[in-house]
Amino acid sequence: MGKTVDDRSATAKALSKSSEVTSICLLMIVPGLIGYAIDRWLGTGFVFMVLGLLFGMGGAGMQLVRLVSANDSRIKDVDLTKVKKFDPEPEEDDWDSKDAQEDEWD
Repeated sequence: MGKTVDDRSATAKALSKSSEVTSICLLMIVPGLIGYAIDRWLGTGFVFMVLGLLFGMGGAGMQLVRLVSANDSRIKDVDLTKVKKFDPEPEEDDWDSKDAQEDEWD
């Protein structure tokens, strides 16, 4: 299977990610609210609300794991040889050339 290229704009990619996160949040909350409505209708205290919250959190956890693993597989495909690395220690030649340039200006 070949790699797919995501040629969408940055805004489209951001909206896609935000909709995934929003759906995970709703998946946690909506079953609890439905359980609360059932509890009010049947007068059963908070049994269905707790069950709804448990099922919602379980489903949201599964969706979150899928989202992270999909992003992890995309990260593994990145060619790290093309990524510029930060070098906190400049080479000695850099300092020497900088001193030489300052001497020329004096």
